[in-house]
Amino acid sequence: MLAPSLAIGAGFGYDIGRLLPEVHPQAMALLGMVGFFAGFSRSPLTGLVVVMEMTESPSMIVPLMVTALIASGVSRQFNRKSLYEAQAQLLLSATTNPYMMFFMINLILFLLGTFMDMASTILICTPLFLPLALQMGMGPVQFGM
Repeated sequence: MLAPSLAIGAGFGYDIGRLLPEVHPQAMALLGMVGFFAGFSRSPLTGLVVVMEMTESPSMIVPLMVTALIASGVSRQFNRKSLYEAQAQLLLSATTNPYMMFFMINLILFLLGTFMDMASTILICTPLFLPLALQMGMGPVQFGM
């Protein structure tokens, strides 16, 4: 979900930046990346951190923050349920057994961990798995360990 959403957002942003002659297309690509990711995932902080790590320009931090917050708010107006909530409901429909759910969470984390950096995996998966763990009776401290 991360790479495709960033690529789509960068494409939209770059195209909009080319239409506006006074704006750098590269800056608009960054804003498009954070806006698209924050809008579809409803995780503005995650999108902000991921895109901030890609840029070396401190002057882009405030525009990235504003874009992430606006995109997340507009997304909430169109649909009350986030992508992570829909995925959580899908996982909950698979099983109601807490042990099986925790096994599936560990299996998904294991598979993602073989291809992704630990920090990225945590940033992407926590909004999905923490509500599931709380719903299954696990405390946030237990889940964090």
